[in-house]
Amino acid sequence: MIDYENLKNKYKETFQGDDLKVFSSPGRVEVCGNHTDHNHGKVIVCAIDCETAAVVCKNNENIITVLSEGYEKFSVNLDDCLKDVEHKTSKALVCGIIEGFKKAGFKIGGFNAVICSNVFKGAGVSSSASFEMLFCVILNNLFNNDLINTFDLVKIAQYSENVYFDKPSGLLDQSAIAYGGFTYIDFGQSPPKISHLKKPSENYQMILINTGNSHETLTEYYAQICVDMKSVAKLMGKEFLGEITYDDFKDKLPWLKKHLSGREILRAIHFYEENERVDDMSVALNKGYDKSFMRLIEESCDSSWKLLQNLYIPTDEKEEVPFALQLCKMVESDCVARVHGGGFGGTILCFIPKSKVNNFVERMSSFYGENNVIKCNVRELGATIVE
Repeated sequence: MIDYENLKNKYKETFQGDDLKVFSSPGRVEVCGNHTDHNHGKVIVCAIDCETAAVVCKNNENIITVLSEGYEKFSVNLDDCLKDVEHKTSKALVCGIIEGFKKAGFKIGGFNAVICSNVFKGAGVSSSASFEMLFCVILNNLFNNDLINTFDLVKIAQYSENVYFDKPSGLLDQSAIAYGGFTYIDFGQSPPKISHLKKPSENYQMILINTGNSHETLTEYYAQICVDMKSVAKLMGKEFLGEITYDDFKDKLPWLKKHLSGREILRAIHFYEENERVDDMSVALNKGYDKSFMRLIEESCDSSWKLLQNLYIPTDEKEEVPFALQLCKMVESDCVARVHGGGFGGTILCFIPKSKVNNFVERMSSFYGENNVIKCNVRELGATIVE
């Protein structure tokens, strides 16, 4: 956990101001719905108990100044924030959020912030989205009286990531972090249908394993999945697969096969079947059907491996994710695991019986190190001011 009092002391060492406020934004895990959000699909996500935290105070200037632990301090002029901004940086994300607020007609203003995060980067728990939502709730609280709709903040955060961080993500990451808890989201509706679900049984522990291969160098592979799915939709006269029923897609399969690659069609099949799994999983969670929930986790992983094809890069002989998944089963046969998030590297998500957690963590840590085998708990609160 981040020590807020220590963060306040760092603020006082760096900036002036007494009316300090603390804000916190969690990380997230994707439980089911692998690469469906960008085509108006369905997902189940969960906010987890790691966070990006900030101590903040208004500065009565037209400048936002940020000191983030481990990085150089930077400032953004609200009147000219886009001048010489470098993409794929924290400063770029702040500039994108400022522009998003301006475009939406919301108020902005200057403040100083000292930030600390224990959301590990480049491994699929959305460190960038956690940072984005943190700044969205800060601006909402300081200058808009917390009156901005949560989903409007989500869209601003996504805009910043897409345009200024140059990462073509859907809305899954920001939504999970904004709403908190175990959440079902249907992006096929506008605005998305969002409902909170019961947590999995207390008999199981969520564990993330960081297998290696940072996500930061894999954007082109994620982007290609979206391109492939949209190619199918475009050929059928729509922009997104979510605008086409599975029955219509199956009726057109012989014709689609003549015009598209096998990979494009397989990824579309994954989209439709994964949506059905999300619905089945939401029922299983709310009714407490542990066995059904665990079976659906495994089916989702199998579909990502065979149909979506995002467990590894074909030219990379390390195959870190498949190796980690197989190793989990060898270490603990009752482990249920799946590729997590974007794939091609990064993390896997495991569910382990509580009685077997200690042995599992110890043995997996011998391969990946203690810092890369992480117990995760559900965080009910999304990005928020800390009262």
